[in-house]
Amino acid sequence: MSGRLFIDIACKQQCRNGSAPCDDTFLQRRYVDDDRMVVVLTDTTTGGDGAETFVEIDRRGGQATIVECDHRQALVLRGGELLSVERDCQVANETAERRQMLCTSWVTVEAGDRIVLLTEGVLRSGKGGDRFPFGWGRDGVVAFVQALIVENPVMTSASLASALVGRAAANDSGNPADDLAVVAIHLRPTRSMLFSSGVEPLGKGEASLFDGEAIVLDDLSDLGRVCAMLSDRREFLFDRSPAAEICRKLVGCDRVMIRAGIHGAARSEKSPFGAEIRCDQLIRIATLLERQYGKVVDISFV
Repeated sequence: MSGRLFIDIACKQQCRNGSAPCDDTFLQRRYVDDDRMVVVLTDTTTGGDGAETFVEIDRRGGQATIVECDHRQALVLRGGELLSVERDCQVANETAERRQMLCTSWVTVEAGDRIVLLTEGVLRSGKGGDRFPFGWGRDGVVAFVQALIVENPVMTSASLASALVGRAAANDSGNPADDLAVVAIHLRPTRSMLFSSGVEPLGKGEASLFDGEAIVLDDLSDLGRVCAMLSDRREFLFDRSPAAEICRKLVGCDRVMIRAGIHGAARSEKSPFGAEIRCDQLIRIATLLERQYGKVVDISFV
């Protein structure tokens, strides 16, 4: 699997009977050094009885490992079709009351693949009603997801997870009897951006190595506006200024490469502290993009 692929992950939840917080737990962690992403979804509600799903995606090796403890099988889709995934299941723990199974699957992933994790509340939604007397069920969920992907093949993980939770809640007339949680994972091409300030444009040779959009912003006042707006998403969502447009583009991509001028630009700055101000603002922008928006940022000083 190409290292240029991005792993788009989103989790959406709705608590049962309007209670908060939800008992289901979602965790994710990116390991930059070896290019791995780990996702965990734990179902601790009355229906799930402590079930857990663990997914590790190795981008370099193009392999996804799915480990499920007392949980329904995760959905793995390619081109809108459900993949048949073999599972190696073993008894992890056994008592007189129950047998706890641990199942592991290995999938060679490709661009466009999706993995969907569900808690039991989603599968049991609508149970006891006229439409789904035995619950929505796995087949119902699969059909719903496939219809969404056929209608919108580039649907974001956030939109897919939201649609699933919304439909599951609607199955119970908007008041689910169990917590609902959906994790959607989509492997897709990375949306990259080159953001430069105070540096010469890339030469033809350098530019050929970059396949995303490139933006140059040398004005310190506009750079300061971008920095200020990024601190609060509401500041740029509906603003039509050039700075707000740059903010929307930065937030809309996955990876941002920032080139900051500290040498040649310093001689042309109107203020003797211009180069220092520029670098401080770019470092602040990089920090906001990483911590507040979850972007992968590379910054270089030239």
